Amino acid sequence: WRHEPTDASAVVSAVSVEGSHAYAIFSGLSQTSVVAIDLVDGAQRWSRRVNAGFDVAAPPLVAAGRVFVTDLIGHTRALDAETGGELWDFAMNVAVFRSVPTLVGSHLLVPAADGELGAIDVETGELVWRRPADGSSLRSVAPAGDVLIAVRGGALTGVEAYEHDPDAALVPEASPTTLALGSMLGAMLAAALAVLVVFLLLGRVLAARMGPAFADDADTDAGEVDDEPIRDPWEDEDPEP
Repeated sequence: WRHEPTDASAVVSAVSVEGSHAYAIFSGLSQTSVVAIDLVDGAQRWSRRVNAGFDVAAPPLVAAGRVFVTDLIGHTRALDAETGGELWDFAMNVAVFRSVPTLVGSHLLVPAADGELGAIDVETGELVWRRPADGSSLRSVAPAGDVLIAVRGGALTGVEAYEHDPDAALVPEASPTTLALGSMLGAMLAAALAVLVVFLLLGRVLAARMGPAFADDADTDAGEVDDEPIRDPWEDEDPEP
């Protein structure tokens, strides 16, 4: 059998095989998609449009019933291996080139071109920790017992080993692409209350400086009362006899 992309300009990534399917990224001028191909007849079982730039040398990672793909700006997606449905996504917003994510236990490790290493919880899609960037790229990582072996590029080209830091704090970080509606509404309410308080205080200050809007005539005359009767201007002063 033979499977061809619908976009004639598409470039096909390296392929990952798991179970009865092959998984690849088809990156073309009109669209970019993750595709599952049946190994028996070459038929397309599903296609998930992602529309992002991918390093075609890096195949999708297939594990635990999921397909993990990371684009060139560190946007990682987890897709259901059977249906192609998106389970979660996390945007690291760092360059990821010639690097392949690695699944270690319940965490997906994503190495970046600036040396940063992020660990994403595969169940929640939240980032649980980051290794700070140092300016030299991380190519790949692999677990080896209690240490993590990393291949470096750039100025630090070589192989390094990292050990677990038991004192490090795990701080879950939601993806910037995830809308936290409750937090957003709470922040908007707090901002609205702050603006209202400022306007009320400003109004009191202006009222104290400028006084009432309409002055009282009795106050302006210092309490004096004019007893002169009001004269009709049409009334003759000297009426004829």
